[in-house]
Amino acid sequence: MHARTSQSHPLQIDTLGPVERGRLGLPFCPDKYDPHAQIGASDRDLDIDLRAALPAH
Repeated sequence: MHARTSQSHPLQIDTLGPVERGRLGLPFCPDKYDPHAQIGASDRDLDIDLRAALPAH
């Protein structure tokens, strides 16, 4: 089984809201590295995950 990466499994950000100044984003483990995770290995890239979290210009 191949590791889950930032390319194969793009960062998903759930939100809570509305709150006073917008929404609160809740990502699941950006930059996660765990070769022995119970759900399958993870080897994410923080730069790619952060770019996914920033608003597009």
